[in-house]
This record gives sequence, C-alpha cells and structure tokens, in this order.
Amino acid sequence: ASARTYFEINFLPGLKWRTNFNFDYYLYGYDGYTNSEYGFAAGYGGEAYKQNDKNFSWTANHLLTYDKTIGDHSFSILLGQEAYYRQFKSLQAAKRGLPFFGITEIGAASEMSSMNSYTDNYRLLSWFSRAEYDYNDRYYLSASFRTDGSSRFAPESRWGKFWSVGASWKIMQEEFMKDTSDWLSNLSLRASYGAQGNDQVGYYAYQALYSIRNNLGESGLHAYRLATPNLSWETNLNTNIGLDFGFWNNRLNGTIEYFERRSKDLLFSKDLVPSSGFSSMDENIGAIKNYGWEFQISGYPIMTKDWKWKLSFNATTYKNKITSLPAEEMWSGNKKWVKGGSLYDFYLVEWAGVNPENGNPMWYRYNTNGEKVTTEDYSSTTPDDKVKCGNSLPDWTGGLQSDLSFKDFTLSFLFSYSIGGKIYNGDKVSLMSQGPTGTGWSVDMLDRWTPENPYTDVPRLTTSPKSSWTNSSNRFLVDRSYLRLKNITFSYNLPKSLLNTLTLKDASIFFQAENMLTLAKQQGLDPEQTFGGSTYYRYPAMKTISFGINVKL
Repeated sequence: ASARTYFEINFLPGLKWRTNFNFDYYLYGYDGYTNSEYGFAAGYGGEAYKQNDKNFSWTANHLLTYDKTIGDHSFSILLGQEAYYRQFKSLQAAKRGLPFFGITEIGAASEMSSMNSYTDNYRLLSWFSRAEYDYNDRYYLSASFRTDGSSRFAPESRWGKFWSVGASWKIMQEEFMKDTSDWLSNLSLRASYGAQGNDQVGYYAYQALYSIRNNLGESGLHAYRLATPNLSWETNLNTNIGLDFGFWNNRLNGTIEYFERRSKDLLFSKDLVPSSGFSSMDENIGAIKNYGWEFQISGYPIMTKDWKWKLSFNATTYKNKITSLPAEEMWSGNKKWVKGGSLYDFYLVEWAGVNPENGNPMWYRYNTNGEKVTTEDYSSTTPDDKVKCGNSLPDWTGGLQSDLSFKDFTLSFLFSYSIGGKIYNGDKVSLMSQGPTGTGWSVDMLDRWTPENPYTDVPRLTTSPKSSWTNSSNRFLVDRSYLRLKNITFSYNLPKSLLNTLTLKDASIFFQAENMLTLAKQQGLDPEQTFGGSTYYRYPAMKTISFGINVKL
C-alpha cells in the first residue's frame, strides 16, 4: 500500500510553501513445507517453514520557493528540508516432524529446526538550497548546496556536505549569429560540476556489533564486526559538458557530451589478516574515475504531406580508471585491481588447449625462470600466472531507431548494439559440467577428446579435480558484441470519420514484436549483460509478439 499527499500555500506573488508527504507499506508472507512421507525430508518427518517480512517507509519534505522576473532577468530560489525513515522487519521459523501427510502448519511439527527475527531501521535527514538565474533566455546560471545526515554513520561523522554549479549559453540568441539563422536553428553550450554523496553501506556500519548465539542452551555473544567511527560519506564529483545543435529548423539535430565522474573516499570492505579474527572491515579507501562521450543525432530524411521518416542514432563510450588504492593490488573474483587499471579488467589463467596424446586439458603458467610453460594440473597455477585478458566494458554501446509513417500507417523499429568488451560465460561452464551429478550438456561435448578424435578443444571426460577443464581460465571469456532488434511495431490510426461515429477521441490498431533477432558471436549466450561481465543462469530476454487496440475516450 502507498499514499501521497501535499499542501501548498501562496504567501505573496512568487513566494510559495509546499509540503509533500508519502508512505509505502509492503508485506511479504511465505508458507512452505517438505513432504513428510516421500523424498529427502521423509527421514525426519518433513518440515514446515514460515516467513513474514514487513517494510514500512515514509518521506516528508518542505519546500519554500521564490520566483521573480525583472525585465530580462529571472530569479528562482529554493530552500528545503527532507526527512526519510525506513523500517524492515523479518520473522522466520521452521519445525520438523509433522505427524502425518497433509498437515503443513508449523504448530503441528514436533521439533524446532530454526528460528530468526530482526529489525533494521534507517534514517536520513537533509537540508538543501538552490538558486537559478536566467538573462533574456540566453544565459543561465545555477548553484545548489545540501547537507545530509545518515544514521549509517557515527554522530561525529554523520553529516556530508555536497554542492553543484551549472551554466548554459544559447549561442543562437546572440546578435552575431543572425546571419546563420537560415540554416542553423539551434546552438547551445552547457556545463555542470558538482558533488553527490553515497551512504550505501551496512545499516549500522559504524558500530561494533555482536551476534547472539545459542551456547548450550544459554545466550552467547560472538564478535561480529569492528567499530568504524570514522567511516563517512563517499563523494562523487560529476562533470558534464555538452553541445546541442540543430540545422534547418531542427530537421537535423543532435548532442555531443563529455561526462566524468570522480569517486573518492569509496565505501569499501577492506580485507584483514586472519589473525585479527575478522575477515574485513568497512573503510573510506580508494578513488576511481569514470568518463566517456555520448553522441546523439536524429533527423528527417523524408518530410512530405503524406510521408515522414525519422531516424535517430546514439552512441556512448565509457571508461573506468582506478586512481588510488590502499594496496598495490586487490582481487575481486576474476578481476585484479591495480592503480591505473580498471575495476573491470579480467585477469585469468591462459587456456593452452587439449593434449592430443591423452586428452587432458592444459593451461599456461610461468616457471621459476619466468618462462611460459604448460601444465595439466590446474592446482599448480598461482595468482602470478594470471594475465590480463580483456575488459568487461564495451567499447561502444547505443541504439538506432526508425519511425516511418505514411498517412495513418506507421512502421517503427529499434535496434540496440554493443561493440567490444568481454563476458565470462558462466552459463557455458555449467553446460560443460563434469561433476558426479546428472546435468544437461552442451552439444560441444559431442566433440570431446577420444582416441579416435585426438585434435579437439574439448578434453576427455574425467572426474579428477586437477584435470577439470571448467576451472577458471580465458577459455570461457568471449566477445560481448551484439546487435539486437529490440522492437518492431506496425500501427494504423483509425480515420477521424469513423472516430466521430464511435464518439472516440483517438484509436489505433497495432502489432508489436520484441527481441525477435539477436546477432552475436557466442551461440546460446544472451550478450546483453551488466558491466560486471559475468553471466550465470541469467534468464534471457523473451521474444514477445502482441497486438491490440489503443482507445482514447
């Protein structure tokens, strides 16, 4: 359930007070059980399980705004305060030993197997301001400042201060641009720079916490995390510079934009030595830079009384660079972080193929002399044998859209694309499983090594751990480039004469298909993945065909 409300007071011309309030309430319940007579739970008489979650939040903000225009000068000032509260409660319990088949209530079971409950609270208080100035719809300036206090940080480190400035210039409004008005319809420059805060860390990140456990029937405390009283806000410094242009009454228009995001005092879980008794602790460490370019262009190659064709194209290139680290190198799964590198650089053991003599998989490693040699024992490789094998970020991403209309008929399609970058194909790894349990196999397994088929890239079947060729290597690192037809739509607007008869404002019949075509190098892989660059059991985009009618009364 959710609700939204507000009230507004106009004190003077241009001076206004507005209060907004909203709340959201979400309830989740789950009942489950395992069969008491058949299957794996029959040995202990089955099990009943219940879970109940409650999520409640509210937001209240108060805004005082003042707008004033004096001749060619326009001013706008805003002062505000916002409070946010969220509470999450969870209760879970399970009991075993149901008396007979058909009974699924937890109260009927005889033995408690688990029970747990917890409550999380989060509060955020903010004060903010903004000032805007516009001169003759030509020059625009803005500035803002805010301070946020988060319950996730200690009282002495709770408050963060953030700000931003921005400006734009409509060059086409200048006197010296009048001679270009017959072919240049828009030219404007804009820029902004500012800081944003991030408090996305554990609910009680600054506190030393203990977990409560059953100790021979008595409650016992176990140290769970170290106190971090100096932990505070992560800061993101954003820069945007853009140029907007249009030609021939905006029949051809577009945007060129550079963006940069520098993040410092990152909220990061730092590994600790095992002798400390803790695996990690949260700290403000490291800095990264994300930057790139965006290009957008659209136009009308055809514009007549009956025909209209609009084409739109966009492209984005995005890079990531680590500018500071608390150590020379850090590992995150199959990625190694080093200063000057990227968070998305893959470092993997190199795949060396299949030994045609015995069918064993081979990998490359480096001996004590620094020479590159092959090994059939994966366990003999070390992190020093891993090499940079690519980056999960695409070189380019974007889309192409076409809208072609003739009288009341319209045909539209949308393509999305990605060029460059790598994906670690965990789905393919699972289809090559050599474990002892039954599983579906990839058709590639039909080409596995046998004495009659010695020259292949699929090793012989074995359950030996050291010869498991599905161990992490660049064997499963694939190109993430793709081209996908995301949407194609054909529609017909019913004629006005018929609409008047039916007393309708508007009506159209449409046919639509989604994700009907995907071109990619890796067969069977949905290449439209997150920037993290690893996929494992992710549900692919569905092909959908639909048709219907839209009516406006």
